[in-house]
Amino acid sequence: MRFADLRNISQPTLVVNGVIDSIIPIRNSYWLAENLPNAVLLVYPDAGHGSLFQYPEAFARQANAFLARMWRRPSTDVGRTKEHVESFR
Repeated sequence: MRFADLRNISQPTLVVNGVIDSIIPIRNSYWLAENLPNAVLLVYPDAGHGSLFQYPEAFARQANAFLARMWRRPSTDVGRTKEHVESFR
């Protein structure tokens, strides 16, 4: 699959990455979020591949908010949403 093919995926997607992830470079998450029409990007500072475990409370809160928005969103409502998480300290 190429990044251009991702534009055909309309399912809301939560993309989560840590700034210092050594397994999946952060630029890949930005490219993924830019090419998925309904992506929300969460980027955690000072976090690696296990960013959701390094920021468990923030991740749980943001994942719940994402799911709540998807639950309320009519299936015909497609809008591009981007969120960047800067700091939790």
